[in-house]
Amino acid sequence: MTRQNQPIPAAHRGATAAHGPSREEIIRASREFLLPVGIGLSIALAIFLGLTTYRYQRQRRAEIAFEKLSLARDVAALEQIARDYARTPAAFVALLGAAAAYYHDDQFGMAMQKYNDLLKQFPEHLLSPLGKLGKAYCLEGLGQLEQARDTFQALSSDTSPPFVRDPAAIGVARCLEEMKRPDEARRAYQRFLDAHGESAWAPLARTALLYVDQNLRVAEQQGVVEPWARSSQSDDLFPSSTAPAPSD
Repeated sequence: MTRQNQPIPAAHRGATAAHGPSREEIIRASREFLLPVGIGLSIALAIFLGLTTYRYQRQRRAEIAFEKLSLARDVAALEQIARDYARTPAAFVALLGAAAAYYHDDQFGMAMQKYNDLLKQFPEHLLSPLGKLGKAYCLEGLGQLEQARDTFQALSSDTSPPFVRDPAAIGVARCLEEMKRPDEARRAYQRFLDAHGESAWAPLARTALLYVDQNLRVAEQQGVVEPWARSSQSDDLFPSSTAPAPSD
């Protein structure tokens, strides 16, 4: 019997067992441990690669959208970008540009639709209040002055960002002017100037206030002078039949 085929003495077998698990047990335990770890690492790697690819594709898609945006020359091109690249930053700019183009072309209904699309697609966008401000301008353009004033009023609070708050405050006063309520318009302009006299919109408010004051003075003068003038002229041109005849 060779040495390799000789049975291991019981004492040696006991000593081997006492020193730890056998090689086969180590391999089996390693496989049982490494299998889920390997699967987990594979899944994590797949997720990482997937996210990296998605982010790259999304970034590239956004870059292409902005390239097309820089080449857009009309409303149709802007609307196409908004459709093809919806929910990208370029789509926000495209919708805002299309709405502004319709507004300046006096197509207030179409402009309102684009502002609604913008607010629907980008409700949490930092500049989404511009969509609400645009809707207020469209209501004003459509002659819905009460609704426009209410919308401007809601946007003119101090909780709104200044780029919306200040033009909205002026919008409130302007609607009151158009509604033939100059006294209220004057107070609205003055409130804005008192609270935000350093605003970039303050010069416009001061100019508008000058016109309101001028119109109020004219109206006041007409209200006092015109009745007297009409009475004097009627007495001169049409003498009363009851007036005593001049004596000889």
